[in-house]
Amino acid sequence: MAFMLVLFPSDVLRPRRCDEHFAAEADAARSAGHQVAVVDHDALASGAAEQAVSRVPSDAVAVYRGWMLDSQAYEGFAAALRRRGVRLLTTPEQYRRAHELPGWYAALAAFTPASAWTVGTDRSAFDTARESLGAGAGVLRDYTKSMKHHWDEAVYIPDLTNGPAAWSVAERLHELRGDDFAGGFVVRRFEQFTGAEVRTWWIHGTCRLITAHPDTPDESPPADADVVVPAGVAAAIATLRLPFVTVDLARRADGIWRIIELGDGQVSDRPSTTPPAALIAVLPTGDEPAGPAEPQPATPSMPPAEFALSVSDVFVLGNRGIVAAGPDTGAEFRSGGEVQIWNGDELRGRSTAFVELHSRQGTIALLLTSAGTHVRPGDRITGPRR
Repeated sequence: MAFMLVLFPSDVLRPRRCDEHFAAEADAARSAGHQVAVVDHDALASGAAEQAVSRVPSDAVAVYRGWMLDSQAYEGFAAALRRRGVRLLTTPEQYRRAHELPGWYAALAAFTPASAWTVGTDRSAFDTARESLGAGAGVLRDYTKSMKHHWDEAVYIPDLTNGPAAWSVAERLHELRGDDFAGGFVVRRFEQFTGAEVRTWWIHGTCRLITAHPDTPDESPPADADVVVPAGVAAAIATLRLPFVTVDLARRADGIWRIIELGDGQVSDRPSTTPPAALIAVLPTGDEPAGPAEPQPATPSMPPAEFALSVSDVFVLGNRGIVAAGPDTGAEFRSGGEVQIWNGDELRGRSTAFVELHSRQGTIALLLTSAGTHVRPGDRITGPRR
């Protein structure tokens, strides 16, 4: 086994020591032979990444176990560590894909409640997302978190067709999340669950540990992954190609286990009833097989003479696929053709695409239907002209 550098948040009052919440994990990591260092979480969250990592040794591969960071803070974290010769095993792009629901939803749509989302907090975009789910009850969150302890006022929408009442819930969610509000509104179809949630821990697409959920640490989960994890879920998670994630599941009223959420394992809390050594024993170390390589064309470059869409908005139409929209340049797209999704000069993926006829005036929208598609605002989509 390769030994890692494991990074933990420092204690606010004693900055050379690990935060008390993670002290037992730090001790377990040292006992397992890993090197341990601390980072200043508050400095990371405020954008002072260089200051935050000043006590981190150089030249290592690292995994973080600590408090939640937004995607932008994590990107600064990774960049500051790179300048010290330290590589986080989870890249900023992988962290965003795991940490924000739009990053993982397409791959797991068959196993989780139908969802649609907005980019930002615009009322009309919220209504579009809400209406795409049709009638029935819904629940609301942002890209990273719900306010489940404020269920009636900021989460549960009894009737998705009641626009004013639903918007009242959205406004309250936005108010309660404040500066921590992430990305946009995520509207999910309500499903009735029974019993406590179960947290599963995955390393490179393989379930390595099953624990209680941190909110219900005394509710023992089934020990067998075949009981908790529905057929097909492992293969779907593997397509995300994420080194370290958690997947929370709950049993629906009809007995089927459903995915509630996927999250980055570095910022997922360990339930108090799980021994620290049990989690440290399954941490990714960089020597695990990362799964089959994704097929990529040799030295891809962005085609200059095809239809191109600069993505400004992304949302989901129920289980139909992901809609990517942007300014209409007048170039006509051949509906049903294959498109390429680019982030700068990097090819992020491919999908079959269809023209979405209900686009707002002045925009064009494409419905991307291939499983595992990932797209976000700022990407560029190219494809065949008509």
